[in-house]
Amino acid sequence: MAAIQRDMFVEVDEALLLKSQPVLKLIADALPENPILKPWQITEVLPICEDVIYAWIRASKFEYIDLTAGEERARYGIVRKSFLAFLSTRINRVK
Repeated sequence: MAAIQRDMFVEVDEALLLKSQPVLKLIADALPENPILKPWQITEVLPICEDVIYAWIRASKFEYIDLTAGEERARYGIVRKSFLAFLSTRINRVK
């Protein structure tokens, strides 16, 4: 399988997002580096089920791509940067 070439600007944007959030950085480091994630890849890192991911998709919490062809079961690709930005709003900080 050929390696996916990362976009330098995407990497910089992601680094800025993760800079002040060590917990989010741990999650990002555990996720695949692909710009598009599948719901099951997220559930392997976070203690949530795919139903939660699909509920977030239906609520448009982050950017995603509908990869469905024809009448098959819905399949989605989740934009990694958008998902990490969404997660950053859900991290509670201890003060």
